[in-house]
Amino acid sequence: MTSKTHKIKHSDTRLKIIFLLCFVIANTLVFVVTELNKRQRINLAIDASVENLQTQFNVINRFHQKDSKAIYLATQDNQKIQEILLQLKNADKKKKDVLRRQLYNQLKNRYEFMKFKGVLQYHFVLPDNTTFLRMHKPTKYGDDLSEIRYSFANTNKTHEPTLGFEQGKTAHAFRNTYPVFDKDGNYLCALDIGYGSEVIQTHLTEINRLHTHFLVHKKIFSVKTWERKDLKLKYIQSIEHKDYMFAITKQHTPERLNKTKRFLTPSHKENIQQNMDAGKSFGIYILRDKKATIAAFKPIHNIKEQQVVAYLVSYKPDWFIDTTILLTKIVRLILFLLLSALFYYIYKNVLAAQKEKEFSFELEQKVKTRTQELEIQKVRAEDVAKKLETMASKDFLTDLYNRRFFADIANNTINLAKRQTKGFSSLMIDIDKFKKVNDTYGHSTGDEVLKNLASVLTKNTRASDIVARFGGEEFVILLPDTDIAGAKIIAQKIRQRVESKSLQIHGASINYTISIGISQFNKNIDSVIDTVLDRADKALYEAKNSGRNRVFAVHE
Repeated sequence: MTSKTHKIKHSDTRLKIIFLLCFVIANTLVFVVTELNKRQRINLAIDASVENLQTQFNVINRFHQKDSKAIYLATQDNQKIQEILLQLKNADKKKKDVLRRQLYNQLKNRYEFMKFKGVLQYHFVLPDNTTFLRMHKPTKYGDDLSEIRYSFANTNKTHEPTLGFEQGKTAHAFRNTYPVFDKDGNYLCALDIGYGSEVIQTHLTEINRLHTHFLVHKKIFSVKTWERKDLKLKYIQSIEHKDYMFAITKQHTPERLNKTKRFLTPSHKENIQQNMDAGKSFGIYILRDKKATIAAFKPIHNIKEQQVVAYLVSYKPDWFIDTTILLTKIVRLILFLLLSALFYYIYKNVLAAQKEKEFSFELEQKVKTRTQELEIQKVRAEDVAKKLETMASKDFLTDLYNRRFFADIANNTINLAKRQTKGFSSLMIDIDKFKKVNDTYGHSTGDEVLKNLASVLTKNTRASDIVARFGGEEFVILLPDTDIAGAKIIAQKIRQRVESKSLQIHGASINYTISIGISQFNKNIDSVIDTVLDRADKALYEAKNSGRNRVFAVHE
């Protein structure tokens, strides 16, 4: 594959990668924007459901309050009831029992009609907070409700109505407690007209088509079942929160609860529990059989502490969210196809323009190609010449100058030294007992020792010094502008470096030493380098004879 072909393919690949990244980024932006729009629309639907539940509850609650007030006014304006209640002030227990039966008989037909309208409790309590008559349980009376029913205690104390949600001994209800007066304005007793949560549930589920159930906090009652003649209401653990109980009614059965439970994920439950613990009105949406359902939560506060003690919860399928999710998918698909077509069209046009540019460039390159080839041939020829020159001047093993090249440089140095006051010195170096290294470890190890010595010589001499392999295991160094004293210092430094270093070659630890002979240029007797080297060679001979691993200098 030619360099040009490679560049074209590389350029085409890079272009594809750039377009692919841009395509991915564009689709990511589409996803983010459509996701934000989807979430905004879903949040609007959830807010609308929460507001709708609040509105529906307020309507029903206001209706019950108005209805209860009408019942209260009708009760207070009833002359027979007034006469019975007026006699209570000075009545003994026996008399009260007679009056209780009279009041019950007077109200029983009316109470049956009230129950039909959803009234749970029609309850008379004396100013001392003791029960006089429970229409829903007439046999139970005389118990003190001071610590149990804040609504009665407050109304008996203030002679003002007390309205709101309140728990009793075994039941909870939306209480409407009113003060009852005689025609002269004298306070007689407190009257409670209470509506159970199931009334609101039934109204919302059957009339408003809003499936609703009631959750009660475990802290508000100590029993799990309470009864009255027309209803037996039970509680089971809520699916939404561990601290709340689910009120079972005819419309709100455990089977229906379990059906809803299947669609609540752990993340749904965590979200619900956090908001319920904070006492908020809120909503979430869940998918039930691939259809969206909004669960709206309305907190119910008690009268006394205004604490959240119950929640009204509605589950309602929402076509708006279903439509939003579907439209989001359709928009994403359409935009994906449009972006695919657009990017493909742009890519093809850019690629065509690039190809045209490459074709023009290729024509220009053909003109230059021949010139470049000639330049390359010229460079190659110069490289060959340089390599030949290097081969002629360098030792192939150690990469030091060879003997012939060293002689040329050294003779030039002598000619220069004759014209100057400064001279030079030379070192003749030989590896001690090198034959033993070859015989013991082999010639390849010997070659490594030679290369190591060449490295030591190069590192411990100056850039102006000339280091060469003289032959075999002999090396020579020419030290310009150096007298014999300076040469001795350099020689001793090199000798010590070699002696102190242990080589690891082919798994063997090798120590070797060198002997060095030193001579100094004398312009009176030296006209060529050979005479200087002869003296250095004699000095080397003396170093060998005196025990090796020595430096010996010839002074002339």
